[in-house]
Amino acid sequence: ITQHGSLPIPAPAVLEIARRQMIPLASCEGFPAGELTTPTGLALMAGWAERFGPAPGHLPRKVGVGLGSRGLDRPNLLRLVLADPWVDPAPAADLRLHPERERQETVLLQQGLIDDASGEDLAFLSEVLREAGALEVYHQAIGMKKGRSGVLLSVLAPQERASALRAVWWKHSTTLGIRENLQPRWVLARDGRNLHTSLGPVRLKQARLPGGGFRTKVEHDDLADLARLHGLSLAEVRRQVEDALRVEQAGPQAQTPPGPSELPAP
Repeated sequence: ITQHGSLPIPAPAVLEIARRQMIPLASCEGFPAGELTTPTGLALMAGWAERFGPAPGHLPRKVGVGLGSRGLDRPNLLRLVLADPWVDPAPAADLRLHPERERQETVLLQQGLIDDASGEDLAFLSEVLREAGALEVYHQAIGMKKGRSGVLLSVLAPQERASALRAVWWKHSTTLGIRENLQPRWVLARDGRNLHTSLGPVRLKQARLPGGGFRTKVEHDDLADLARLHGLSLAEVRRQVEDALRVEQAGPQAQTPPGPSELPAP
């Protein structure tokens, strides 16, 4: 109650802070009549918080609880949690003990709709998003309002890169909003190493399959560099690298078949 009489809930100051800071307010349907958020409390949250939404994965470090005296239809308390961002486990030691194990991790999915950017603009945006920490960037052709063609640009990234990636969206894209979700994904244990060939070293990406064995992929940029260096076609470089990989995987028992001059006389 004020000098102007009873004011509606949320209080006008709460609504003004929420409007200026774009803070979402939950529905009050079914809640008891009474103030659950004060202007002072919301002002503190607007100053401290970077965003509002469901809590991301985290490791709690400290928990604080404050109790109120007013009776509600639920516990009248405020709880604050000081936490570290959740970093997916699967440490190197665990992979050494269980190298065949696939593992689950949680990643951030950001998506934006764009219908007024050129192909060059989208390529540059994708490149800058990767430089800012995105794990994957891809886009799909979609139909948008008024029959316009557009793209749905999707970004997968570690949760802790959310703020840095949003800054890239706002600076280098024309979208007015992006969606964010946390998604689980399963990944194979994987590693990288170098393979030494007669043409030079190339990098390999290896994934260990749950049933045993590996799936190996040669780094394409290294193949292209060797093709330029030796003046060979990409197909020829790939063939020689794959031959070197097969010889290595066969082990020391593998021997090069003898040439015509080395064959025994009949």
